[in-house]
Amino acid sequence: MRFLIALPVAAILCMSGSVFSQQSTTGPVPPHGVDRGLARVSPEQQVVISGVPTYIWQHGCGPTAIGMVIGYWDANEYPNLVSGDANTQTAAVNAMMAYDSESPSCGGVASDHYQDYSCPIDYYPTMYTDRSETGGVHADNCVADYMLTSRSAQGNYYGWSWMSHVPQSFTAYANTMHPEGNPAAANYYWSSGLWELYKTEIDNQRPVVLLVDTDGNGNTDHFVTGIGYNDETNQYCIHDTWDNQVHWFFWRPMGGGRTWSIYGYTKFHLDFICIDSDGDGYGDPGHPENMCQDDNCPDVPNPLQEDSDGDDLGDLCDNCPYHFNPGQEDTDGIPPGDACCCINIRGNANGDGDDFVNISDVTYLVDHLFGVPLGPIPPCPNEGNANGDEDGFVNISDVTYLVDHLFGVPLGDPPPACP
Repeated sequence: MRFLIALPVAAILCMSGSVFSQQSTTGPVPPHGVDRGLARVSPEQQVVISGVPTYIWQHGCGPTAIGMVIGYWDANEYPNLVSGDANTQTAAVNAMMAYDSESPSCGGVASDHYQDYSCPIDYYPTMYTDRSETGGVHADNCVADYMLTSRSAQGNYYGWSWMSHVPQSFTAYANTMHPEGNPAAANYYWSSGLWELYKTEIDNQRPVVLLVDTDGNGNTDHFVTGIGYNDETNQYCIHDTWDNQVHWFFWRPMGGGRTWSIYGYTKFHLDFICIDSDGDGYGDPGHPENMCQDDNCPDVPNPLQEDSDGDDLGDLCDNCPYHFNPGQEDTDGIPPGDACCCINIRGNANGDGDDFVNISDVTYLVDHLFGVPLGPIPPCPNEGNANGDEDGFVNISDVTYLVDHLFGVPLGDPPPACP
C-alpha cells in the first residue's frame, strides 16, 4: 500500500477558475487546516444509515467514496459485488476500488490501475502522460478504471476524477459483478430542492456520493459518501475517505468561502430481485439470482418462516413439524411423515403432530367408524389401533379404550407403546 505523506499546496488548494468545477483534486490526506467537522449531533435528532463501511483513500477519493456505497450494498442483499466480507477494507475491497498489484517500480510489465494511470505520481500543474494516451493498458476491472481516475487523457492528475464519470463507474462495475441488479446511477446538482432529495435517499437506506468544496475556495475538490442528516440543524454526515469517523457539516451551496459546501451528489439504484411464488417475501429455492433469503416453504405463504424442529422446512410445509426430519420420509404416502407416526405411545389418532392423546383423537375415531359419510382413516394406522391388539384394525374397541383412558373412574391404562 502506498501512502502519500505530503502534497504541494498547489496540488490541493490553489485551483482557480471554473475548469475544476466537477472534479476532485485532493489526495490521500486531508489538506492542511481543513475543517474536519467532528462535532457530535444528539442521537434523537439524526437519521443515519447504519452499516455503511468506512474505507481509507485508495488511489482516489472518487473510487473510495463509490466503493463504500458498493461495500454497503454487498452486505445488504447484493453479496456478489465484492469478494468476501466488505465490512472492512480487505485486499478484495481495495481491488474493487482501484486495483494495484503493488509492483515495486513504474513502467514494468505489470498492468493494473496504478501502473497504467498513476505511476509515476503526478501533481498539479505538471502532468505526466500515462498509458491512457500511450496505450498498452489492462481491461477495466475496478471502479477507478470505469471512473477514468488519474488518466492524463481526461485531464486528471493522480487520484483526480470527474463527477460526470461517477454514474458510469458504478453501473459498469456493478454490471460486471451483478448484472441481474440492473444498476443505475444519476447525478443531481445544487438546487433549492436538493436537500429534500438527499433526505429521501437516506430515509430509504441508500447512501450517496457527494462532491464538495472542503476549503471554501469556490472549486470542488473532494468526493465523500453521504450517510445521514439532521433536519433540525440542516447538517449532513459523511464518511470522508480520510479516516473511519462520521463527520457532520452544514448543508449549503458553494461560494462565499463556505467550507464543505455542496456541488451535487450521485444517487444509486439496484433492483431487488426476488422470485417469490407465494408472495411472502422469501424467494423460491434454486434461483441464484435472488437477492432475498430462500423460502423454507416456497408454495405456502409463511412470512414468519416458522420452523419448530429446525430441519429447514417451514412448519406449514413440514409433514412432521415438531420432529426433525429433513428427508420428509412418508412410507405410506399419507401425512404425517414417518417421523410423526407413532413416536412414543399409540392413540394420537388424528395425527395432529402434538403427540398427545386427547378428546380430539376419540372424536376422530368415532367419525372414522360411524360418521355419515365416514371420516378419514387415521393417518398412522398404529396410532389408530389405540389398544394395540393383535388384529391391527381400528374398531370400536379402540374408541372405548381411549375413552376409558381419558375419562374412566379410575382412569384406564395408557395406550401401549408404539411397535
